[in-house]
Amino acid sequence: MRLNWAKIRGNPNFRGKPVCQIYASQLPDTYAYVTRSVRLNGYSTSIKIEAKFWRVLEEIARREGVALTSFLATLHDEAEAIHGEVRNFASLLRCTCLVYLSEMREGTHAESKPRTATVKQVSRPVPCSTTVTPAGS
Repeated sequence: MRLNWAKIRGNPNFRGKPVCQIYASQLPDTYAYVTRSVRLNGYSTSIKIEAKFWRVLEEIARREGVALTSFLATLHDEAEAIHGEVRNFASLLRCTCLVYLSEMREGTHAESKPRTATVKQVSRPVPCSTTVTPAGS
């Protein structure tokens, strides 16, 4: 990939050295939207997020020892049980990726073996349509 330095230097925000080159030189395919169909709460829905986030979600699911669709459904169900609803699932997925990558960088992510996802006990009422099984039950 050849950079157009004349165009970069003509930008009033350019300060003499390419500090954002690693970010700006990403291939467009990595940040292009990808839409996938999944089943949540028995309903088929579409989720549209960037390709790079899908790759991280696939890695998380692989580490958890489950299929991506199972991981997404479990994450949605647990977030709904904790908060009562999931207002913006695509944003939750992006933030999940950031938390995961941050924990990996800091070495705080449990990497010993795949875990079985469980819903934690919540301190506030859960909608009647949701069944919550406390961890360890």
